[in-house]
Amino acid sequence: MGKSNYIVSVPRNHKLANRKSLSIKDFSNQTVMMVGDGDSIISNTLRKDIITKNKNVTISPTPFLYDISVFNKCEENGYMLMSLELWGNVHPGLINIPLKEKYPLPYGIIYSKKPSNELKKFIQIIKSRLSEINSKS
Repeated sequence: MGKSNYIVSVPRNHKLANRKSLSIKDFSNQTVMMVGDGDSIISNTLRKDIITKNKNVTISPTPFLYDISVFNKCEENGYMLMSLELWGNVHPGLINIPLKEKYPLPYGIIYSKKPSNELKKFIQIIKSRLSEINSKS
């Protein structure tokens, strides 16, 4: 299991696109796309912080699982998108800006309680590779 922090994705021509980092206090008068209320505890906390620390912010709910249409909508409408570090290079029309506040979201692989032998081998390979990567960090 890993964790990925939220980042802010904005279109290349967005007024905040040249910033090195953003705070959630920078979201006033913006439309912010993010997963719906109740989809995750971390996202709920982030949403609450965005709403309470900003004036005139609009939250535009996205599906729980982002697909390319979510990133396209962000770019086409000039919105801000709460994305994740691990999705940093998904869309060429968006700039990804680190969020000063940290909201780490856990992720992992979901599989059957009784996996096949092939899947067990695959999971072991991933665990080994992640251990190698983490030991180099």
